[in-house]
Amino acid sequence: MAGWSPQGLLQMAFELINSTLFAIHLLVVNVASAAPIFCIYLERRASRSDDFANRLGIQIAKAAVGMLVLGSMLGLTIGLLGWLQGRTLYVEVLPRFSWKIFWGITEIFFSLICMGIYIAMWRRTVQERRRVFVHRTLAILAASNLLYHFPPLFGVMTYVAEHVNHFEDSISISVFRGLAYSQNAFPMTVHFFLATFSVSGIFVMARASVLKSNGEADEESRRSIYRGSARVALAATALQVIVGTWVLVSSDPWQQPPYSPRY
Repeated sequence: MAGWSPQGLLQMAFELINSTLFAIHLLVVNVASAAPIFCIYLERRASRSDDFANRLGIQIAKAAVGMLVLGSMLGLTIGLLGWLQGRTLYVEVLPRFSWKIFWGITEIFFSLICMGIYIAMWRRTVQERRRVFVHRTLAILAASNLLYHFPPLFGVMTYVAEHVNHFEDSISISVFRGLAYSQNAFPMTVHFFLATFSVSGIFVMARASVLKSNGEADEESRRSIYRGSARVALAATALQVIVGTWVLVSSDPWQQPPYSPRY
């Protein structure tokens, strides 16, 4: 059978590796994107002498940094594997987004810097309640920066790659924004946004479950954090039912692309 030839087996191995890496990539970038918001919740609890939340919060903040680095590396690896498999369509459209990709790289470093400063300020913010507004703003900037730039970018890139003949060699800012808020990309952006809070809520619960407890106060804090994180994850997951329907409707294969003229 052709499928069991050496070439066929190699192709299957590539597909398996690529699918596994992509699933891991999605999970880690979800955590990297929304975990900083959960850190604000934990920092607020820590400021009220909640030692368990204090220890958990700093762990989540550090995990967000590690997840962003890991997610970036996995993204590059997935792209390389796709190129080795001959999937050059996405590679070919990259030059059309050169300006956006350049800024995307700087945005990754910006989020890393924000979280690095956030972690460095953690102890003083919790213990002395100094520069609380700045501290929380750093977490919000780190999260919103990733959520604002990357889901729309990859949504638009996917659409352009699938309708490459409808666009010129360079995608202008106005065309990019039009596509980003069109039914072809925006539903997936909302879907990713909700997924980040679902996954991050579960991640916080998982980390809390393995963090050492030093007494009944820590156990009560653990239960309270479970409840808070579970509510966020459940609400985001419930909304995914509506958004998932929206995604399916907007991705109708028979729909006409809204940008039919060649720009």
